[in-house]
Amino acid sequence: MAERMGRIGFPPDVMEERTALIPVPLSASRFRERGCNQTEQIAAALAPLWQIPLWKDVLLRESSTRSQTELTPGERLSNVAGAFSVPAKQRKM
Repeated sequence: MAERMGRIGFPPDVMEERTALIPVPLSASRFRERGCNQTEQIAAALAPLWQIPLWKDVLLRESSTRSQTELTPGERLSNVAGAFSVPAKQRKM
């Protein structure tokens, strides 16, 4: 999947401004259920293709959320509202 994503073309301004890939952290229960964080795995494979770093410690998961699969776009926004935070040390970047 990362190889296919790596071939996606982006507008020049996006290419210039990409700084890093940040995987979305899973809740502990979802991690136990899946056995891995698929966003982290894809980002780890994609980062070298795009020649940008992988920043795994930028987001913290504050709470578990419902599965997004059957939610409307509006419900998805409400579902993740407040679910993530940025540690104080990362805000100074």
